[in-house]
Amino acid sequence: MTTNQILATVFEVCIIPLLSLLTGYLIKWIRSKAEHVKAQTSNELYQKYIDMLANTISNCVLAT
Repeated sequence: MTTNQILATVFEVCIIPLLSLLTGYLIKWIRSKAEHVKAQTSNELYQKYIDMLANTISNCVLAT
């Protein structure tokens, strides 16, 4: 087994699953921060745009 094969195997077995876990945590963190910011304002227009921003960022993270 060459070094490139070992690195490819490590990447497939360890790194890719870790990235999916980190993506899940990142999306949860983004949504929790959005809820925190929404709780600090009573303006419905700001709350709407905060929701739109959080959804857009989450969708971009998932797409990437």
